[in-house]
Amino acid sequence: IDPESGEMEYAAAGEVHALIVGPADCQPLTATATPLGADPDAPYRQATATVAVGESLVLFNRGHLTPVDEEVLDADEGRAVAALVSLPRATAEEQVRAVIEELTGESQPDRVVMVARRIF
Repeated sequence: IDPESGEMEYAAAGEVHALIVGPADCQPLTATATPLGADPDAPYRQATATVAVGESLVLFNRGHLTPVDEEVLDADEGRAVAALVSLPRATAEEQVRAVIEELTGESQPDRVVMVARRIF
């Protein structure tokens, strides 16, 4: 991410959700792609996006060790989006806590990986 302009380049590899979170909505950046290293000939497309002042870039993976169908992955992303848009002025740390709490509830997944960066 260019810290001055908010412009970024990215590519998807695996079941990673990437969102640009604004005060009123979330823009998804990726779809499920072949996990990195699973197929040496798999194509990975590069794209660009801009994270504006007041928006956050949020990346997360639910951490499933076994394959999960698309409906579960879509539901996870929808639940994360709902948690994020309910906190329009949250810090990146608060965003991380909200999504992990929403996705894990009382059960603990195999693992959860999440990164958030808020642009001020």
